[in-house]
Amino acid sequence: MGKPDELHVEFAMAEGRIIFTQDADFLRIDRAGLPHNGIIYCQKNSRSIGEILRSLVMIWEYLELDDLTGRVEFI
Repeated sequence: MGKPDELHVEFAMAEGRIIFTQDADFLRIDRAGLPHNGIIYCQKNSRSIGEILRSLVMIWEYLELDDLTGRVEFI
């Protein structure tokens, strides 16, 4: 918490992780062309926790890290 978004992206890359966020600032990072392992974005208050979890499980079941690298998936 309180760290710049770019540091979160760097950490996720180093750990081989994808970022799930409701913070639209991460979309700016993607548009700027900064490398990332993938960003899963859900607009705040647009889905229930159950809907978000079902979407995240579906993404986990059907996509590999390489499928999401450098991409944003919207839920």
